[in-house]
Amino acid sequence: NNHLEDEILLQKNDSKKSAIEKSAILKTNADFISQEKVKRLENDFDVLIELKKSSIEKLKSSSAPKSDGTFVTEADSLVLVTLYNSTNGSSWIDNTNWLTGPVNSWYGITVNAGQVTSINIQSNNLAGSIPSELGTLTSLQILNFYNNSLTGSIPSELGNLTNLTELALWVNQLSGSIPPELGNLTNLFYLDIDGNQLTGSIPPELGNLSNLN
Repeated sequence: NNHLEDEILLQKNDSKKSAIEKSAILKTNADFISQEKVKRLENDFDVLIELKKSSIEKLKSSSAPKSDGTFVTEADSLVLVTLYNSTNGSSWIDNTNWLTGPVNSWYGITVNAGQVTSINIQSNNLAGSIPSELGTLTSLQILNFYNNSLTGSIPSELGNLTNLTELALWVNQLSGSIPPELGNLTNLFYLDIDGNQLTGSIPPELGNLSNLN
């Protein structure tokens, strides 16, 4: 009986040892599998980061000013569309490529580094009001609407065009007072608003325009 009990106890110990070893093996395998999963996740994460970097670079490249000068910011383009609609663009004498071709090919428009730098549309049958949105074209250097049929007031927002060197609004039908904000245009060397129906006195702020010829 004692021998049988010893045999049974030995078998139990062997079974317990086998179970412990099996458990250790399973744990080792589980740890290995977990490590492999971690490695795969890290690799997947690295791939995602690289793809994201690549996408960002492509986006930057697609939105950067093109060397051929055809790129124009959406904001500037929309301002020009507003100008066209506000001044009866379909009846202009010359509206070549407006709303159809690249912005830099629109009659009277000059573009540099993706932004509008010159609007030179004189003697072209513009009729209507000058849109205040023109005041957002912060790279604009020349604004020439000489000899058209523009009505309404001179927008005070034009005072935001601090890079402007030439402002020609003469021989139109503009009315109202001269905006004192034009005194902010300290880079102006040419200003002509004669030949309109403007009223009131000349704002003292225009005395800031020390570069006028």
